[in-house]
Amino acid sequence: MNRVLQFIESEWKDEEVITSDYKLSEKSKLQFLRGIYNKVGYTESQIEERSKNHPISGYRVSSLFTGGNDISIDDEIKRDIQTADQIDFVVSFIKFEGLRLIYQYLKDFLTQPSAKLRILTTTYMGATDPKAIRKLFELKEIGNVEIRASFNTNQERLHAKAYIFSRNNGFDTAYIGSSNLSRSALTKGLEWNMRVTSIENSHIINKTKATFDSYWNSEDFEAIDTEERLIAFEKAIREQHGQGSRDSEETQYLIRFERKTHQIKVLEKLQYERSQIKSYKNLVIAATGTGKTAISAFDFKDYNKIIQRTKNRRARILFVAHREKILKQARSTFRSVMVDANFGEIWTGRISPGSRSNIDHLFITIQTLNNNWDTFERLGKEYYDYIVIDEVHHSQAGSYREIFKRFTPEIFVGLTATPERMDGKEIKPDFNNRFAAEIRLQEALDHRLLSPFDYFCITDDSVDLSMVPCKGDAYDKSILQSLYKAQNTQRFSLIQRALDNYVTNPYECKAVCFCAGIEHAEMMADMFNKSGYKAVSVTSRNSADIDRVSSMLARGEINYLCVSDILNEGIDIPEIDTVLFLRPTESLTVFLQQLGRGLRLADGKTCLTVLDFVAQANKSYNYERRFRALVGKSMKSISHEIQTGFKFLPRGCSITMERQAQEYILQNIKNAIFNKRRLIQEVAGFEHNTGLNLSLRNFLENFSLDIRTVYKTPGSWARLKQLAGITVPTFNPNSKYTELLEGGLARLYHINSYDYLNFLKTLLNNNFTVPPKNDRERKFAKMFYYTMWLNPLDKLNKEYAKSFNSIEDVIASLKDQAWIVEELQTLIDIKIESLSKTTRWFDVADGSEIELYGCYSADEIHLLLEDKPGRWQVLGTQYNKDKNFAMVFVTLNKSDKEYSPSTLYEDYAISQSQFHWQSMNKIQEQSEEGQRIINQKENGWKYILFVRDSKTDEFGNTNGYYCLGMMEFNSSHGECPMNVVWDMHEPIPGFILESAKAV
Repeated sequence: MNRVLQFIESEWKDEEVITSDYKLSEKSKLQFLRGIYNKVGYTESQIEERSKNHPISGYRVSSLFTGGNDISIDDEIKRDIQTADQIDFVVSFIKFEGLRLIYQYLKDFLTQPSAKLRILTTTYMGATDPKAIRKLFELKEIGNVEIRASFNTNQERLHAKAYIFSRNNGFDTAYIGSSNLSRSALTKGLEWNMRVTSIENSHIINKTKATFDSYWNSEDFEAIDTEERLIAFEKAIREQHGQGSRDSEETQYLIRFERKTHQIKVLEKLQYERSQIKSYKNLVIAATGTGKTAISAFDFKDYNKIIQRTKNRRARILFVAHREKILKQARSTFRSVMVDANFGEIWTGRISPGSRSNIDHLFITIQTLNNNWDTFERLGKEYYDYIVIDEVHHSQAGSYREIFKRFTPEIFVGLTATPERMDGKEIKPDFNNRFAAEIRLQEALDHRLLSPFDYFCITDDSVDLSMVPCKGDAYDKSILQSLYKAQNTQRFSLIQRALDNYVTNPYECKAVCFCAGIEHAEMMADMFNKSGYKAVSVTSRNSADIDRVSSMLARGEINYLCVSDILNEGIDIPEIDTVLFLRPTESLTVFLQQLGRGLRLADGKTCLTVLDFVAQANKSYNYERRFRALVGKSMKSISHEIQTGFKFLPRGCSITMERQAQEYILQNIKNAIFNKRRLIQEVAGFEHNTGLNLSLRNFLENFSLDIRTVYKTPGSWARLKQLAGITVPTFNPNSKYTELLEGGLARLYHINSYDYLNFLKTLLNNNFTVPPKNDRERKFAKMFYYTMWLNPLDKLNKEYAKSFNSIEDVIASLKDQAWIVEELQTLIDIKIESLSKTTRWFDVADGSEIELYGCYSADEIHLLLEDKPGRWQVLGTQYNKDKNFAMVFVTLNKSDKEYSPSTLYEDYAISQSQFHWQSMNKIQEQSEEGQRIINQKENGWKYILFVRDSKTDEFGNTNGYYCLGMMEFNSSHGECPMNVVWDMHEPIPGFILESAKAV
């Protein structure tokens, strides 16, 4: 500061400007410059008072407030309010006595023209004072105030407390800790809060702001923007607080249904099934509690718009379930989604449609439907456009078969959490032998739709299963039961010890014990009872008792339900809080079904405790797949995850392994892993061991392998067969040219364009000599060439001693490489079958086009948009100044070590319609590039966003970029780098949104 004043004095010496009176003393130099004030028009005391508005903690160093004799947090927050340009609060509840401490300061703050206040809160426990929210709502009359709240606190238990103060000068601060907006929390309560500054901890500030924006734009929080919504919030508070009556249907209608990210993904897949596969019988698999009914309601709403547009009437729907309660809940959901309080009629044994209504939108029990076929035969087979069968795993029963015979709707939707039936009958044939969409366990847990789990792997040294016959994951049941019976006393002591170590109260839990067979289940129940616990066994011998016994468990009349071949299907007991795996599960499907029995949300249930008793396993038993199913998104091996403590588990979940159990599991995984040695061994004995013909497709399906396993090592199916001693015509294992083509197969894997895959299929079927029909196919051929051969023609000829005259000649030469035909055919078929998102071509500029939501390598993007590969360019933002468009390349996870605080929150999706992007560090607002971005609406430049999750996939292949389409400048702050918010022209698809959100 003194140097600045000295410079001013020297520059303006002719005007005799004296600055010595203003220079800082040695003591003052230790303080941080907080502002430069104009003294004109102010007295010295006024200037001094203005300077006191700044936080005593300053803007540089972070501070901890503990509610002791340090600075009062409420006074410091008041000073932060006075110096902020935008304020964001996120708290579980707001008390009037706490709000009134800062209310006047908020009023003064909002008189500033650019001031903005955003508040996130909940109805949790009814703790918020309705008067406090009303007072905040009244601030809308003064300035820019927005309030959003979570009504659904059964699922969304927001406990975050943060007060964020953003400033245009970049000196942001935030309080993060334990204080809700209450008087005790903000004064001298024993609350701990960190006041973090962007100068010292910019990555924490960035993460805090990004997380707030993610919550703010989440479908879980509803805007309190009208008097009607404010009254609804006040009513929800009273109901949570136990005041007033609670009408379940009215309350459910009160909670507006928004499309959640995981539901958007399913809806996108349904759209693809119908538009591309032409499959209109769609089976949706989703765990109970994940919103299956809401998915069908949103799907019907979209379909209804099409019917209204094409047929000038509303679509007709028939919703079939086996219980009246399910129908009432379903109709309530549909009414909320359709925004129609009168939507739908219910028809059951007790309830009939009203005399003044019709049955165009009918919710009916299967029993009532079967008793009234005369009515529906008069309507005709095609009367209903859209039919939903809930719990469709019942559909193989005779009562359901008539639905498929008597109705031919345009769309049939089956909903189930359990596609496998105990009687072995398949439900897929009724739905074109396809699972249209599935909500996976990790997604449901991450979205807090299911209870989190604490999973404990217990060392079971009472038995050794390494020599017990095991086919796949299924041990010989009779031998297994005999082993357990022989070691029952020792093993039960081990079980008791585990219960004492890991269960809060073993005599009050509500546990399901999965056993090896009928005798084992009965034996375990007997042991529990003899040891003072309350237990019952239910098996196929007394399966009729399951409803009665389930109710006993839910009420706590028994604590242990020992089962065999029961509870895999159709029975839901949300109160289950403990699961014991007393024998190895027979398959991944059964494992997830049985685990899912305990994952239902229930009042008072904080998590599911899982005790998995791990013995030394047969080498053919597969632990890897079940832990992979639990872990979620990780590019590391399961062995690595086990050894490093499972970094990528779903939110709130944990896995703990006892030392010996961990060794057993790691050894099992090591033996089961498909490394090069095992791949060769399995290929050599495939036909003898399986009775199947040796083909790439059969091999992959038999071992449930990803084709990239073969590409990673040894490099191709042909090389794998050759290493196994099988002759492969035209395959030269020692040729560098062969290695180039092998790499090309792996480089094709990312393709998700149906048009491009169809072009490749046609090319393959016509001996690689199909001439392109148009400019798009010409570019497809060029893309295929550069993906497979990488190099320009002259370099290819020189490096590999070839004499090709054209790209077409190079492609046509594949007809002489017989080994590659099977591999290409299998790869293309696998990719077409796995497609789940509809892509759409759009024009960029002057004949340049690309597919919205298409996945491309950087080369392929440049080939489509610029007709030349762009591999020599540095990724980031690349400009085509001839056509005035910019390609913005974003890698969401930039860290090679999977996580970096300073990079993770730079680029992220704010919502389906907005994306936060950070420029390169050198970009200033006034630079050419900065002005091009800011003035994008006026200068005509087009910005196209390309996003990938990480640089490489779990197999080491370079990931492609998904084209998210055009975007338009919304706002920016800061520079070097600039932080830009873009408005997307098209919604960010669910499968991208899930990984692109900051949280």
